[in-house]
This record gives sequence, C-alpha cells and structure tokens, in this order.
Amino acid sequence: MSSAFRGSSTFYDDPKKTRKFEDLDDSAFEAAAEHPPILKFLIGGMEATFGIASNIVQVTTSTYGFFSLAMGDHYKYLKPTELFNVSPFIFLMAFFIAGAIQGFLHKNGQSMSSTWARLRHIQNFNVKSMHAKQSVENVLTIGTIYFLMALVGDVAGDVTFATLYTHQPFFVGSWTIGLTGCSTLLMYDGFTRLWGAWEDSKDYWAYHDKYRTEKRHK
Repeated sequence: MSSAFRGSSTFYDDPKKTRKFEDLDDSAFEAAAEHPPILKFLIGGMEATFGIASNIVQVTTSTYGFFSLAMGDHYKYLKPTELFNVSPFIFLMAFFIAGAIQGFLHKNGQSMSSTWARLRHIQNFNVKSMHAKQSVENVLTIGTIYFLMALVGDVAGDVTFATLYTHQPFFVGSWTIGLTGCSTLLMYDGFTRLWGAWEDSKDYWAYHDKYRTEKRHK
C-alpha cells in the first residue's frame, strides 16, 4: 500500500487513491494493535543485530566442532589462530564446511519462509490463486537435498561443539535449537521488521505532508 499511497503524482487530487484495498477482508485482524514505527525499528534492530552475531557464532563454533571431529577434543580451549597452527588444512576444511552449511541454510530457508508466509496470507484473506501450490512445490524441490544436508550438518556441528564442554541434554538441545533459530528466522524477522518500519515511517510523513499542504491552502 505504501507505493500506491506515495507513488502517484495525482495523490493530492484523488483522495480515493488510498482506498483501493477497502474491499479486502481483514476482519480477523481489525482488532490487532499496530506497532509504532520507532518500536518496529528498535525491535527489528535488536533482532537483526543478534541474528548477525548468531551467524558469526554459528560458523565459529561449528568450525570448532568439525575440527574436533577430525582431530579430537584436545584442542577445545585453543584460539582460532592456534587451531590453524595445529593443522591449517583441517582448520580451513572445517571452516569451509561451517560456512557452506550456513550459506545453504540461508539460501533455502529464506525462500521457504517467505513462500509459506505468502501461502498463509492467501489463505487468511481468501484470495484465489493458482500459483500458491506451485510456488510451494518449487521451493520444496529445488535445493531441498542441499538444504536437508546443511540442516543435518548444522545440528551436528552445534551438538558436537556443545558436547565438548557439557553433556547436559537440556543445555545441548537449547543451544542447538536457539542458535539455529536466531541465525536464520530471528534475523529474517528483524530485517523484515526494519523494512516495515521504514515503509510505515514514509507513509507517516507522506500523510503529514499532505495535511500540512492542505492546511496552507485553506
């Protein structure tokens, strides 16, 4: 709606420009409170920042985990540079595996997440679409094998790293689930929320610019 609200040069002459979605059935959401843009910016910024940091932690800890699988757990307290000095080739291979896993997770995870969100939107608003099912099928078939392999490798790296220091099931499980979710879904939600806050703020200023223009002409 933002592009229709701001993009037309005839917006000030045709107030009905913003009413093109009036027949949309959104009764299920009419009582939902809308977050102000500043709150969306704050929440989105925190999510995106924590998500980016989680990706760095994910690759680093998985590198430690894969290195320990090849070399044993005798080096778990060494720094990354010290691991590299122990065995440069094994360290580089472990780092490459960890980075590739994270890359394939993002490559497929984001498209799957957005496609399922689009399908839920279509279902919620009773919009008839012949492409929703095909879109889901395409996402679930292209790169699915790589995605599943990356997901298995991601869990294996997280579990291996965590068990270097503890075997407490709850701790290991929480670490694996939390780190994987924060480095993907939480980060996606953060950037989406930031984009939504930016669009909301543009609509806000466009509305007030129109109000001030009308007031000056009275």
